[in-house]
Amino acid sequence: MDNWDKTFKKHEVIEIFPPENGMTRQINYMYIKMPVFMTDRDLVQEKRTWESYNNNPSNYMSIYTSTTHPKYPPKEKPIRADMIIGGLYLKELSPNETGIYLINNFDLKITTGKDIVDSAAPDRAKDFVPNLVKYIKKKE
Repeated sequence: MDNWDKTFKKHEVIEIFPPENGMTRQINYMYIKMPVFMTDRDLVQEKRTWESYNNNPSNYMSIYTSTTHPKYPPKEKPIRADMIIGGLYLKELSPNETGIYLINNFDLKITTGKDIVDSAAPDRAKDFVPNLVKYIKKKE
């Protein structure tokens, strides 16, 4: 799998389910490298994707939430983060323009050093869309 989102040091697709009613579903494992002096985090998430959202081939949507999987049970380290909800919606606005709508609501289970992580978070968001665009252009 291509790892275009550099937030994650490791990204593994654990399980893929058969398509159902235009939706694909998979379970992913991600490992997040944290700043120095902080314990790394990991995450098991379910990703549901519609390649033609609302039966429109120009619309794409993915929704992510935390889940569990026996292959990656929670351990003491890394600390298990929680994806409360995440999503990505791509909508063709014109033949040469696409709207990108993104939401990510993580709980990284941080009690100390929160200021360090909060200061780095805006940079991650700024990198996300350019990395996504590069990945899509590479696939074309």
